[in-house]
Amino acid sequence: MLARLDEDEAAARAVVLSGDLLPYESILQTADHGARHGPLRVLREVAATKAAVSRILEAGPPGSDPAHALVAALACVFAEHPDFDPEWLAVVDEGTETPDNVVQLPLLG
Repeated sequence: MLARLDEDEAAARAVVLSGDLLPYESILQTADHGARHGPLRVLREVAATKAAVSRILEAGPPGSDPAHALVAALACVFAEHPDFDPEWLAVVDEGTETPDNVVQLPLLG
């Protein structure tokens, strides 16, 4: 998971350094998108997630405790990556109901 976060961080930094903006109809749409999904937010999210995951992993080997279940849940963001372990989805699926407004998409690969 930390390797995937490194990849997200590198991609976000590349966008920040390039100065590219996505084409939108107005500057307000561009600003809103940047605030919600832009590279600066990605960099903050990556830093926060890395810090949390690192502390959990330093605490001990993966097991069934809630902290390691949290890491597995966070890793599900990277489900399309070839290094992703599908067993991690079981941690997320345990005891959860799919809300009516969620569409399940098939995994790629």
